[in-house]
Amino acid sequence: VNCAGICKIADVLDFGREEWDPMIAINLTGAFDLSHAVAKYMIPQKSGRIINICSLFSFLGGLGSPAYAAMKAGLMGLTKAYADELGKYGITVNGIAPGYFQTAMTAKTGSGNEEDPKFIKIKEHIPADRWGERQDLMGAMVFLASKAADYVNGTLLVVDGGYLVKIISRFKGKTGVSNMSKKYLMGIDEGSQSAKITIFDTVGSIVCEAREPLRHMTFQSLDM
Repeated sequence: VNCAGICKIADVLDFGREEWDPMIAINLTGAFDLSHAVAKYMIPQKSGRIINICSLFSFLGGLGSPAYAAMKAGLMGLTKAYADELGKYGITVNGIAPGYFQTAMTAKTGSGNEEDPKFIKIKEHIPADRWGERQDLMGAMVFLASKAADYVNGTLLVVDGGYLVKIISRFKGKTGVSNMSKKYLMGIDEGSQSAKITIFDTVGSIVCEAREPLRHMTFQSLDM
């Protein structure tokens, strides 16, 4: 289980290599080094489990720590790459993507202080109406490590109390569309034969939108 990690937070112009390098070294390179080392033992025995602790920020951006978002996205990529490489040996490689959990590392985002406006704002965004506790990860961890997960490989199991669902639900009902279809975010309006793109911010407000008429396409046959 690759779960070692640190998180440095600073404004973007103050977040330099001094902050970036140790986070990438511990959180991403460390996971690679350990996975590479254990693979040497797992391949001959044709079995094994590697579980990487990823994050919601494997999918999202993140203010204050570009290295955190970058390395968590990188850890998701490593999970999928190793799953592809090692699956034929009976080894599964999966990730767990926790949401907002109350730990020492999340103290700067209000963790542990129910009066903190940041704590309240995040809690209001979680359908479960609470921050996660470490024991909330137990079920996902036991499942991915068990024989019940023999055919689960290369996936990220999200444990976030519904945080990501709330992000998706904020898009519903905008511009007359009731679900997250391709046509809603970026697609073809079949009535006017135009492509419409709408961009929303994290609270579901429209930032900008544009419509572009589609051009007729012509095809020229090629002599092969």
